[in-house]
Amino acid sequence: RELNSVASELAGRQEESEHSHKHLVELSREFKRNVPEEVREMVAPVLKSFQAQVSRMYLHLLSYRLCRVGKPLSAFY
Repeated sequence: RELNSVASELAGRQEESEHSHKHLVELSREFKRNVPEEVREMVAPVLKSFQAQVSRMYLHLLSYRLCRVGKPLSAFY
């Protein structure tokens, strides 16, 4: 029973993480549309670094999910 509780909590966190990732992507797009070019150029290195880190975390989450369902990544290529 405790294992089921932990599994449910992890699933909830994964869904929350996916939602947060999608929201971050949308905020990034909105930022690019609404901010002057010179400001975008100034913050581009920081933004790219942050986006890369978030993408790595998101890929880790997806890999974990695939492992839970027993499908190797090669099944999707």
